[in-house]
Amino acid sequence: MALSAIGFNMKSSVNVMSKLPAAQRITMRTQDEVVTDSQSVNVSLTLGSTGPGKANQVYVDERTLTAGQAENLNVSGGSAGGAVAVRNPHGQVLSATYIVGWYIQNLSNFSIQIGGDAAYDIASIFGSGSPGVILRPGAVWPLIVSAGDTGYPVQANEVLRVKNLGTGSATYRVYMALIATTA
Repeated sequence: MALSAIGFNMKSSVNVMSKLPAAQRITMRTQDEVVTDSQSVNVSLTLGSTGPGKANQVYVDERTLTAGQAENLNVSGGSAGGAVAVRNPHGQVLSATYIVGWYIQNLSNFSIQIGGDAAYDIASIFGSGSPGVILRPGAVWPLIVSAGDTGYPVQANEVLRVKNLGTGSATYRVYMALIATTA
């Protein structure tokens, strides 16, 4: 799936727009209309404040893992599991209290695993002892809370684990909207 645009403005909104190829047709239903993949999917979250459906920080990165490599993205601001610090566009380390949404895209020819680190997984998303989610080549995982929801709580030392399940390098993109403080 090709990502056609992403933008963010710390004072207005984060927009992720993409077109799904015909081979990945899906239909979403709302009360008033049916939305199909032949249209752009536009997700908008309000940035700059906190509360239901809002986020005050954003993390955007494209990362590459070697064959079999796993890494932990530190969303809680601690040092759990040798994690990589999650930073906002200004380079400030983020310590999230809630994950409002994310869009994770596998750009490689190998599957990647999201989650599956029993010791440090984000419990509000993965539960306890979850094997995580496998993203096959080209797959995406959008996770957006409803407009009336504050988000998925993040506890101390929780991380987002990403593991390359392939025999060659794997690249992925992650866009994350958070309610967080900066260090």
